[in-house]
Amino acid sequence: MQVFINGTKESEEKVRIELIHYQIDKLPTENINNGYLIDKESLPEIPQPKRGITYQLYYNPLEDILWYEERSRPLTQEEQQEIINEKLDLLMLNQFESEGIL
Repeated sequence: MQVFINGTKESEEKVRIELIHYQIDKLPTENINNGYLIDKESLPEIPQPKRGITYQLYYNPLEDILWYEERSRPLTQEEQQEIINEKLDLLMLNQFESEGIL
């Protein structure tokens, strides 16, 4: 099965993918001519989430390969709270150990 991808061309070997369309039969021909048809199986797995990291999919049309690149992003409120909770846990653990509780 093929999918349609399109994005912003950063260089001859690098296109930042902004659209993946799985139903190419519903796309107008002029749209297909402005992007790339690839095998669905060639799409890489989405990387596991990391705190403060987002992933951008890229395509090399010359070698017909796709890959993800990591990019930094601001922490969400939830991630900030997780960091605070982890620090509090460490402080409490150190306090308990120093008092001989653990």
